[in-house]
Amino acid sequence: ISVAFSLTDFASEVTSMDQFGDDLYIGTMAGKLYRYDGNTVISIRDFEESIKEVHADQTLLYVLLRQSDNIFIYDGTNFVEII
Repeated sequence: ISVAFSLTDFASEVTSMDQFGDDLYIGTMAGKLYRYDGNTVISIRDFEESIKEVHADQTLLYVLLRQSDNIFIYDGTNFVEII
């Protein structure tokens, strides 16, 4: 077993994960969304609030924030905010 990714800040606590395509998407308490492709972890976006949940279907990734009713939808390239 090896460490692929390490978070040291308490606010970076992982709150949700889901697979989208071939990658694992990781949401944190600090509002950061990361993508892990099996080799490398990349920061995808910083949200202004904590990430509550990350869900995916066959075509889209959905990001829900803790203090918001808005949903952010990611197609692998762009985010759209649904208010």
